[in-house]
Amino acid sequence: MKAVLIRKKDVYIDLRKRMELARQAKAELFISIHADAFKDTSVRGASVYTLSTRGASSEAAKWLAESENAVEVGGVSLNDKEDVLASVLLDLSQTATLQASDHLAACVLKKFQSISPMHKDSVQKAGFMVLKSPDIPSILVETAFISNPLEEQNLLSPSYQTKTARAIFLGIVDYVNNNVPVESRVAALSEH
Repeated sequence: MKAVLIRKKDVYIDLRKRMELARQAKAELFISIHADAFKDTSVRGASVYTLSTRGASSEAAKWLAESENAVEVGGVSLNDKEDVLASVLLDLSQTATLQASDHLAACVLKKFQSISPMHKDSVQKAGFMVLKSPDIPSILVETAFISNPLEEQNLLSPSYQTKTARAIFLGIVDYVNNNVPVESRVAALSEH
């Protein structure tokens, strides 16, 4: 596995641009990592999100409307396809992507449960822009609440940062081991 960071310093990068950068890097997974905040400073815990199906369908429609973005999905060019066929292919790709995102999120959530209290004990659904890639399984991880003084201290601690990174990494490893065919993993090794 090779991690590609979307940003290496504290600068804002447009949310759609983040997805484009992931696609340019030929990402097989997209993981957005955040610290949550809330006005009630006692709220705490980690959460893991995937895209809600309502957000998925609106993004698929947007992709079809912007043909330059829908050039290729899952290795299949959509430019030369009839609109109905392109829509069906995109829908199939997105359904598979959503299922993969759910599996990845469950694996990461399970690893987080051993290091941190959970704000939500199950994978949550939301329409976050960074989760809307129809062709890359995507999750958003809220590592802790920066608005909670104890969790803020944890987020500043190199030890906790390492635990957080390790939980995400081990979740990815479980996902790959349980959801990616061995043939695909071997083929990826031969490319590098």
